[in-house]
Amino acid sequence: MSSTPQLERAWNTFAAERYRRGETDTPSYEAPNPFQPPASEAGKLGGAGDE
Repeated sequence: MSSTPQLERAWNTFAAERYRRGETDTPSYEAPNPFQPPASEAGKLGGAGDE
């Protein structure tokens, strides 16, 4: 899946509004974002040592 900063911001805004309205107990900074790669794959995106 292609990830763009605009999609990530939109999802974070959506999650923050749901938390503000009381629809969820999970703050936006803890909510899973389907537009971001999992933390386990974050290091595989072209960091040092990818020879």
